[in-house]
Amino acid sequence: MPDHLDELDRMFMGVAVDGSTSFVPTHRASQPANPIVDVEDSDDDEESDKDYFDPLSPSSVGTKRSHSMRSTPSTRSMATSPSKKLKSPAVRAVVKEMQVRNNLQKDKATSIDTLFGRLDQRRDDDDARARQKAERIMALCRECRVTEATPPLWVAMFKLLKDRDAINVFELSNPEGRKTLLEHLARVDN
Repeated sequence: MPDHLDELDRMFMGVAVDGSTSFVPTHRASQPANPIVDVEDSDDDEESDKDYFDPLSPSSVGTKRSHSMRSTPSTRSMATSPSKKLKSPAVRAVVKEMQVRNNLQKDKATSIDTLFGRLDQRRDDDDARARQKAERIMALCRECRVTEATPPLWVAMFKLLKDRDAINVFELSNPEGRKTLLEHLARVDN
């Protein structure tokens, strides 16, 4: 016998889900005074039902009832009403815990999406700044007549883009100073 069955018995002791099939054998109100007899059945079935009727057993939910004994649609729909609270404290606790966990998961997913969105935006901003810097340096190189037609100096411009301090000096210099810096970078590492 599994260990958790005793725990389940203790959790659901005295709890009825909707009350329609609850039964306490020692309680007088639980014992039907008149058994429900199906009017549509034949006499043979009625006699066999009486033979098997046990006053200490609950009546079946599926027992056929006469037209006058049938429940109305409004009472049948009450059991599935969304506004009806769950009676079991264990079920309420589990539902509440699941709602909390679902909310935490949604918050976590939102935070991760926000973080990745920020990282993507930062990467895009960095790429845009690097492109603007390269365009600005290329324009300054062209002012001092360094173009694709002067390959060693053009490659030196590429080396220049990797050094922040050199970029600052390059931008603050006049065209002759810029060309001198590029000539120096072209000689280094050759």
